[in-house]
Amino acid sequence: MVLGVAVQAAHVFLGFGDAVWAQIGNPVEIATGATVCALCGARALLVQRERAAWAVLAVALAMYVAGASAWALWLEELQPPPFPSIADALWLAIYPGSHVAMGLLLRGRMRRFPVSVWFDGLLASCASSRCGSCARRSCRRARGTTRTCRCA
Repeated sequence: MVLGVAVQAAHVFLGFGDAVWAQIGNPVEIATGATVCALCGARALLVQRERAAWAVLAVALAMYVAGASAWALWLEELQPPPFPSIADALWLAIYPGSHVAMGLLLRGRMRRFPVSVWFDGLLASCASSRCGSCARRSCRRARGTTRTCRCA
């Protein structure tokens, strides 16, 4: 998992070769996501404290990995790739799931959780979902190169 994150960070931040990334990018993303999903799922199964939050996060990550797998194994090869696709729906499912998990984790750690905090979280959730969907769409259009991604 650490190696996968390091390779992806080298590509994004250091401009690691686009031709190489086009070959290994999808497998690295899927393997890293599946590992993180398995770790969150194991945490939910093995530790009773905050089980619901970790289970929700594991399901959200599993949906993301399913979207990445659908894209890599099926949709990427279609000409033109469909938009929107089932992969888009699965990718976007990570946002509400991760925000619900974060809310559950915060609720267990804060004595007072006013409604205004929930609204702030909802606003941040909507903003991050928008940026995530835009970035994912532009990266897919770039066909394997994240150096040309732009979010308008």
